[in-house]
Amino acid sequence: MIVRSNLKNLPEIIDIPESRYIFLHGPNGCGKSAVVHSIECALTGLVADAAGRDIKSKAYIHTLANGPEAHVEVFHEGVAYNGRKPRYHNVVADAMAAISGTGTALIQYMLEYGARFDDVPSGVSLDYPSWDKWVAAEGSERRALLRIQRAAGNALRKARAEVKDAQTVLKYGELDGIRDLLASALVAEGEAKALKQACDEAALAWLKEVTQVAPHGVLQFYFGKGSEVRLGLKGKGPVPSGAEMVECAIHLAALTRKPEESVYVLPDKAYDPQRLAHLLRLLRLIPAIVVIAQSPILPDDYDLEKFWVKVDVDIHITTGDNR
Repeated sequence: MIVRSNLKNLPEIIDIPESRYIFLHGPNGCGKSAVVHSIECALTGLVADAAGRDIKSKAYIHTLANGPEAHVEVFHEGVAYNGRKPRYHNVVADAMAAISGTGTALIQYMLEYGARFDDVPSGVSLDYPSWDKWVAAEGSERRALLRIQRAAGNALRKARAEVKDAQTVLKYGELDGIRDLLASALVAEGEAKALKQACDEAALAWLKEVTQVAPHGVLQFYFGKGSEVRLGLKGKGPVPSGAEMVECAIHLAALTRKPEESVYVLPDKAYDPQRLAHLLRLLRLIPAIVVIAQSPILPDDYDLEKFWVKVDVDIHITTGDNR
């Protein structure tokens, strides 16, 4: 893998030996995150966990660059990746966002990516015309719920826009038909809102049922009041620590995402040597396009170089004006 990038003023071409499992090692400030973010940006079009922060948008990537615009390229086996048409997803970042967000975020994640539960009957039904036909057409209750939920969301946004437009016009005076248009838009808004709420409730019921029946490894779903859902490790409770949350995210991504679309980037956090070894063992079992970890320390009681390509990073990172 050859990496060319101007993120964080990366000053040289980085040549990484061929492997799906890459461990970048070096002291703080040596350029590890510059290499990680460059690979991630080239493959996924995004940079997650920049300096420990949340997922960053494409616009933010340019602020990490030496120059007005980010330029990243990764070459592997004659294929070039530059992030402009992302081919893969940082599935650990996606899972972390779902776990650390609201219960609704986790439910939505599972509705989006819970394909492995499609063969598990949940008995969930929605008061919607031809619900059974929708399930048959989509192939599962999950996919039917997702399709109807998206349609309800689109209808709700459209109705709200029409309500807003009609109310704006009425501020300047009465026009023929505007009152009728507003009344119709309010009815449509109410119907779409009710349908979306019914979909959300059905999605929660679906998740409760399938996670009680289908195995999901060491993960444990905890259901609270209303739509509150938390994810933790079995025996550890519903509020995992920082390192445990990372482990939850890895397990969740492995449970829900396709290997051929997945890039695993271990978040840049302060792990102790034992915890780091545990996470590296776990990651090494997961099939993916590429798995990348970085740390200033080495794992304890783990033959790192037997299972990972270890890259010792020592790059002189300069400032934008070379001072």
